[in-house]
Amino acid sequence: MTSGTSPRSAKAGIWVRSLLFGIVATLCTRSLFAVIYDFGPLFSDLPLHVQLLIDSKAKDLQLGYSSYYALLDIISGQSLGIADLRTATVTLLATATGLRGAVAYLVMELAGARFWLAGVISSAIIVMAPLALPGGGDLVYLGKFSPSIWHNSTTIVALPFCLALFLFLDRYLTGSHPRPWLHFAVPATILLCAAAKPNYVLAVAPAVALWMSWKVASTSRPDRPREVRRLALPAAVIGVTSIVVLGFMFWSTFGGSGIAIQGKTVSLGVRPGVVWSMLTPNQIWSLIASFIAPAAATIAVRRQREIGPTLPLAWLTSAIAVTQFVVFAEVLSDGKVLGHANWIWGAHMSTFVLYIVCTASLVKHWKMATSAKWVAVSLAILQTVIGVLFLFLVVSGIAPTHVRF
Repeated sequence: MTSGTSPRSAKAGIWVRSLLFGIVATLCTRSLFAVIYDFGPLFSDLPLHVQLLIDSKAKDLQLGYSSYYALLDIISGQSLGIADLRTATVTLLATATGLRGAVAYLVMELAGARFWLAGVISSAIIVMAPLALPGGGDLVYLGKFSPSIWHNSTTIVALPFCLALFLFLDRYLTGSHPRPWLHFAVPATILLCAAAKPNYVLAVAPAVALWMSWKVASTSRPDRPREVRRLALPAAVIGVTSIVVLGFMFWSTFGGSGIAIQGKTVSLGVRPGVVWSMLTPNQIWSLIASFIAPAAATIAVRRQREIGPTLPLAWLTSAIAVTQFVVFAEVLSDGKVLGHANWIWGAHMSTFVLYIVCTASLVKHWKMATSAKWVAVSLAILQTVIGVLFLFLVVSGIAPTHVRF
């Protein structure tokens, strides 16, 4: 903030710049999503979700579990024309990308980054991919947990809501008296996030419960009753909203005759590691390739004491989401395990949030951070380069799930 500039004016400037960044990100990614869409349903889920909407409307069925379909229907003018729905898809996905870029930019500037650095970091996180080994044996995308998603429509639309929800939760759980508006913003964002895609709420809600339990247990015995009283209302708001929203979505999706594929009923099964092994032969490397950069950033700022739950909650959410993906599977009534990997989306969403949170923490504590910060920066640059090369190969005609170097 320059001399003579009021705090209110400075904050307004940050909001304006984040909005401008979001607009630029929207315009830059619109053509990219158009290319991905036009490669067809074997390339990405984008045309598939359009067909699901058409089939649902033709048969007068529910528009699917995700608010994505309702948004697509509205933006297309309730048209069943492929051209209109293609335009609506590209517009919706680019706008969602612009929104998460705008929020990421806002977070970075509020953490202390100069406007140009906030723009560079936010642009990098939009395109960043996991590490990948050269030689053709290591897929960039499949079986890993990426902060950027390009082939699944509902996940792309859900990402800005995931980030907003985490930021609201962080503020809600920090301090003795949360702002009154958070009592309404948190449940509203839980609803919006779950409606877009429920996976993130399925991970962050138990992560909040674990963090609260740890917070109470680690508080000295004389202060413990006060800590319980402080967390009681947030626990009730977050817990009740999550249970009601997720319970309703489960009932509306699996109630009645349930879901059938290939004429067989689909159910939730516990099959540790089965689906993950279908996607990658080296699970340990997939974890390292996905999380080494935020781990380095966390190590770099480990000496800085944070008041709120920011870093622990982000890591807990990612750990729970990855565990859910590893443990659970969709199983047909004949015992066959489906390789759809629908439980992986929570891991992708939480990874995106984790990258934002760890990067913002590193920016905030840069001067006091240990030398591990240079490892984190080097890895981030490398992952950004990999992400750019990844997108180059995608627009060249290689499906996102098949890109390798």
